[in-house]
Amino acid sequence: MKRIAKEQSNLLRNEKGMALFAAFVVLVLLTVMGLAGIYLATTDIKISQNYKEIRQRFFTAEAGLQQGINTLQSTSVENWNSFLTGATSSNPEVLMSGMSDVSFCGMSYTVRIRNNLDDNVFSDPNYTSSDWYCTDTDEILVIIAEGGGSNGEPKILETAVQWEPIPENSYGGKDMTADNANVTDANIDWT
Repeated sequence: MKRIAKEQSNLLRNEKGMALFAAFVVLVLLTVMGLAGIYLATTDIKISQNYKEIRQRFFTAEAGLQQGINTLQSTSVENWNSFLTGATSSNPEVLMSGMSDVSFCGMSYTVRIRNNLDDNVFSDPNYTSSDWYCTDTDEILVIIAEGGGSNGEPKILETAVQWEPIPENSYGGKDMTADNANVTDANIDWT
């Protein structure tokens, strides 16, 4: 019995550094957990920043696309061939006038335009292959807007637009003028 008590007493004396070792293990575990938390937080911040930049590039490209559409809508030309001047088979996209690296709020967009190559110029003997890219006969063009910022890949949006001249009588009836002194009643066909 004395021998068992003596062995237990020796074991207890040999465990004097166990509390220090246990504290060290807990400290290492807490440090690893803290570093993992910091890593996850910084990764989450980077993901949020990337998402924000991608959205900004998208909306910048969308603004460029809308500006290109507005330019085409406000033109007074008979057709869109003048916008395609300079388009070739090796470079079918033409920069829209005044829309290269338009900057605002740290972002910029560039707008290019190209023929949709769905015209009948391919089968028409009056047109040569050099005319294919700069001649629009089906009145459909493709607008390409590229939105970018200071770093990262640009966001590119494309849309096809079709020429639709605004009729003189956009309401479908007779042109009418009226002033406060002379009011004219009329039956307008809105179809």
